[in-house]
Amino acid sequence: MSFLADVQTRAAASVRRIVFPESADERTRAAVRELARRKIVEPIVVLDRSAPASVDAVRALGVAVRDPADDPLASSAAEDLFVRRRRKGLTKEQATDLLHTPLFFADALVAAGEADGCVAGAVHTTGDVLRAALWMVGPARGVQTVSSSFYMVVPPFR
Repeated sequence: MSFLADVQTRAAASVRRIVFPESADERTRAAVRELARRKIVEPIVVLDRSAPASVDAVRALGVAVRDPADDPLASSAAEDLFVRRRRKGLTKEQATDLLHTPLFFADALVAAGEADGCVAGAVHTTGDVLRAALWMVGPARGVQTVSSSFYMVVPPFR
C-alpha cells in the first residue's frame, strides 16, 4: 500500500471534521470535493469574502460552510484572542480583524471543538499557518516545542 493510500485508509476509518480555510483556491475546493465524496473527512469550508467570486463555488460543494463575516464564534474568539495576546501588544481591533480572516477563524473552530483539525498551506506560508494555530489553539499542556511536516506525493520518475 502506498503512503497516501495508507493515510487515506486510516483517515476514513475514523472520520474527523476538518476545516479548510483556503476556499478561494481551486485546489482546495477540488480536494474538499474528493474527500467528501470518498467520506475520508467531514469537511467544513470557510468562506473567503476577499474572493467573492469563490463564494458560489464553495456553496456548490454541498458541505458545511462557515462565514467568519457573520458567524457568532468570530466575536467570542476575537475576545479570547485579545485577552491572551494583549500583553504582546495585540489590540481588540486587531484581534477582531484576524478572526474575520479564514485562517484564524478556522483555527477558532478547532479551539472551540467545532472541528477536529485544520488543513492549510496551499496559499498561506508555513509561518502564517503555524502562527494562527499557536495563537488560536496553542500546544497541548506541557508541550514546549512544536514542529510541522510537509508530505509531497509525486508519481515515480520514468
